[in-house]
Amino acid sequence: MEAATYGVEGRLAEVTDGAVEAFKKGEPLVAGTQTLAVADPAPFVEKELIVTATVAGKLGVTVRGREGRSVLVTLFNRRAPMPYMLTRAKPISVNGPIPMKVLGAVYGTAAQPVNVTRGVAELINSGKPVPPDPRPLGLDKDPAFGTPKTLTLWLECNGVRFVVSVMDYGLIEFRAAE
Repeated sequence: MEAATYGVEGRLAEVTDGAVEAFKKGEPLVAGTQTLAVADPAPFVEKELIVTATVAGKLGVTVRGREGRSVLVTLFNRRAPMPYMLTRAKPISVNGPIPMKVLGAVYGTAAQPVNVTRGVAELINSGKPVPPDPRPLGLDKDPAFGTPKTLTLWLECNGVRFVVSVMDYGLIEFRAAE
């Protein structure tokens, strides 16, 4: 975990320590002053949680989540198992910022998950950010209209498996680590 900040541009609070603890436990972070144990850096303004991490020393991952929404960046472990619908899927190799494999990706609710592995792989291959949004993920319609949804990716880079997850209105970006 490199850094985690919460707030708006020009008024950011450093929350890296809390993000590191959540990373170690494999728990999601919720963008908010109570969960991050920080004073409100920008009262009455919608804020954003930005978590930046390096995986396998090669891949930089930035996850952005809006206030009240959760983000997750963790190593692939028992706390973040792949859904059964993806266990038989073939990984898709991508050549985005650096070569990696998309082991699986789902978007939706716990009751209505949709496999979006191919759409995620296409976005990463094209070097574009991955939003939790139906159209860019290759879906014709919202799988659970009016209900908050989550996009969860199971990835592998240099033999290290990890999970990245973000709720609606967030964003996942990949880059080569510096």
